[in-house]
Amino acid sequence: MSDLDMIDRLNTCLRFDTAGRVEVLDHQAADEALAGMSSRPKAREIERCLVKRDFSDNRLLALSGPQARSGTVIALVSTPYLRDAADQRIISLQGFQYTDLDAPGSLRSEYPAPDVRPVNLYASTKGILDTIRYVAFFPDSVVGDCPEGYADGIYFCAKFVTAFEERVRPLLDRLWLPRSFVALRSATHAQLLTAAANWVHLHEHHHCEALLPISKYARLKNTRLSGAFEELRVDICAMLSDLDEAMDRDMAQITFEFILAFRLIYYGSSFAPERDYDAITSVALSNMLGEGGCIGRGSDGRYRLAADADLREVLAHGLERMNAIETALAADDLMADGTQLPALRATLETQVQRLCRCEDQKTIRRGPFHARHAEAIETLVPEPA
Repeated sequence: MSDLDMIDRLNTCLRFDTAGRVEVLDHQAADEALAGMSSRPKAREIERCLVKRDFSDNRLLALSGPQARSGTVIALVSTPYLRDAADQRIISLQGFQYTDLDAPGSLRSEYPAPDVRPVNLYASTKGILDTIRYVAFFPDSVVGDCPEGYADGIYFCAKFVTAFEERVRPLLDRLWLPRSFVALRSATHAQLLTAAANWVHLHEHHHCEALLPISKYARLKNTRLSGAFEELRVDICAMLSDLDEAMDRDMAQITFEFILAFRLIYYGSSFAPERDYDAITSVALSNMLGEGGCIGRGSDGRYRLAADADLREVLAHGLERMNAIETALAADDLMADGTQLPALRATLETQVQRLCRCEDQKTIRRGPFHARHAEAIETLVPEPA
C-alpha cells in the first residue's frame, strides 16, 4: 500500500481540534499505519507529533518539498470542503502525488500569476479524491509550518477534467445542440488538461490584476454574494483575455469554451446557489447571456450558443458594468474605515442580486435553465460530497 493509503488509515484513528492537537488516538492502528509508510522522514515526523499529541508545529509540508516540480505532498490541513456531521471543518491529514502542468510560457509572461501551480494529480487521499470541490491546495489551509517563502496555490487540473468528462460533457450531449461548444467537445484529454491549466493561471492573474485586487480587498469580497461578484468578474476577464499571441488559435478557443462551460453550466447544475457562491455565478452568467440573446433553444428544445463574436460582446458589456462598480468603490479608501465595509460590500452584492433577478429576495435559487441541467445530471452521477 502507498504512503497515501497509510495517511487514509491514520485518519480513521485520529481526530484533531482546530489547533492541531490530537483528540482521539488509536495507538495500535496508528503504529501499524506508520510502519507501512515508505517515507521514513515523514513517518518519523508524524510519530514525533503523535508522542506530543500536538501537530501545531509539524513540518510535514516542508518535508514534502512542495516547490519541486513533482513529488508527494502530505500535510495537516483545514478545508471548508471537508465537514463533519455538525457541519464543522475537519482537520485531517491529506496528501497527493503530482507533477507540474505548466501553462504556456508566453501565457505566464503576458498574464503573470506567480503563486499559482497547475498540476496533474496522479493519486491522493480519499478526502481530496472523494470531495468534488477539493480542487486546490493552498498554504493558508495548512496547520503547521510552511517552507519559508512558500505561497503557491496548487490546482488539481485533473479534477477539472474529470468533472468535465463526468458532468459537463454528458450535459452538452443531452441538452445542447452539436454546434455549441464545438471545440471543447472535440478536445483531447491532453488539451483539456492544458485548458484547465490555462484557466487557473488566468483566474489567479485577474484576481491580482484588478482595481480592487483580492490580495488587498479580501474583506470586501468575503461573503457568498460579493465572492460571486469577484469570481464572475475574474472569469469573464479570463474568457476575454487575448490568447492568440500566447497559444495557437485552437487551444485559445478550447480554453475559452472550457471556462465558459464550467462557469455557465457546471457550477449551477452541480451545486445549489442557496449555499454555493460558484453556483450563483452560473445563475448570474446565464441571465447575462440570456438577456443578451446569446442562449437560445432549438426546435427540439436543446440549447444553442450565439456566435463567439456576439458572446464576447455581451461578456465585454457585462464586464464594463462590473468594472464601473469597482471604479466607484476604488475611489474610496476602503481600508481606512472598517465601518464602511458592509455598505461598500453591499454594492457588489446588489449587482449580483440584479443579475440573478432576485433583488427582493435573500436567497438565490436555480432558474429553469439550471433546474433542467440539475435534473439531467441526477440521472448521470451521484450527488457531490
